[in-house]
Amino acid sequence: MEYHTSNCPHKLLGYTRTAYGYEPLARYGHGSIVLENNLYFFGGYVKESDEKEINTNDFFYIDLSKQFDSLNPQYIDLKPTSSPPVRFSQGSLTPNNQGTGFHVIGGVLDDINNNKPFYDNFVYEYEETTNS
Repeated sequence: MEYHTSNCPHKLLGYTRTAYGYEPLARYGHGSIVLENNLYFFGGYVKESDEKEINTNDFFYIDLSKQFDSLNPQYIDLKPTSSPPVRFSQGSLTPNNQGTGFHVIGGVLDDINNNKPFYDNFVYEYEETTNS
């Protein structure tokens, strides 16, 4: 994912797929969308410890074409090789016109300079067929 100051779509770049065994932390304020047979999750707020909650840029999915085991869900992690901005409370995740990717629109980021939320209206894009 690229972080820019314009309101035009940007690619979610540099993700690699990780085999089963990834277990994301419980979260809220994340975005999710179904494309083809995959349920994607992006960002969110997680409890890192008893005292600390953090925003994340986690990006992972569940393959819905496989039988779902609620006791042992098979999450697939999409590891960023370049860090997209961490965010929670996405305004929306919407499919692109071809149905082969989606846009991440808006959200809230932590402004590390003043420890206050930054409300983002940027648009980012992920293309499922190229995983970028």
